[in-house]
Amino acid sequence: STKIEIGSAEENALAEELHSHFPDQMKENERLTKFFTLQCLRNRAHHKESALKRLGNYLKWRATTFGDLSDHHASTDPALSDQIGAAFIRVSPTKLPNGKALVLLSMKNHDPKTFSSVQTVKFWHYVIVSAMAKHPEIAAEGFVFINNFEGASLDNTDISVPKAIFGALNKSMPVRVCAMVMVNP
Repeated sequence: STKIEIGSAEENALAEELHSHFPDQMKENERLTKFFTLQCLRNRAHHKESALKRLGNYLKWRATTFGDLSDHHASTDPALSDQIGAAFIRVSPTKLPNGKALVLLSMKNHDPKTFSSVQTVKFWHYVIVSAMAKHPEIAAEGFVFINNFEGASLDNTDISVPKAIFGALNKSMPVRVCAMVMVNP
């Protein structure tokens, strides 16, 4: 099969075809639905049926986890703004030489007493989606996660968060995890 280029007419035609399966979601948040349609297509190597399934899973997960499909903005969500400031999760401004995005987690900057597990998952989602918006090819290329435990303790851990994130990664988010590294220098 031939490779479909990002932003090509062929990719856009596939996306339009998939949009028709989600009229309610298009009505609720057209921008988000269109964005994730493209991300799912790219993540699934433009395989229509697989992308359709992933998109359906994502939209259902998003509505169930966050209550709706509305956009997340740090300017209107104080918890999101505070977590951005805490720098618990960051994406490197440059990609690795192989095209993968580098996500840095600093556990010592996470306070589960201040942020609920849903707020933390929402923040993780916000960071990942922001990276995908900046670099559309990341859905196909993937992410490398580095979790730095230096200075962290059990007080920085909410055991429900990894389970929620892995559940989203496994079936819903159009994210390819290439590696996960845990360090305690």
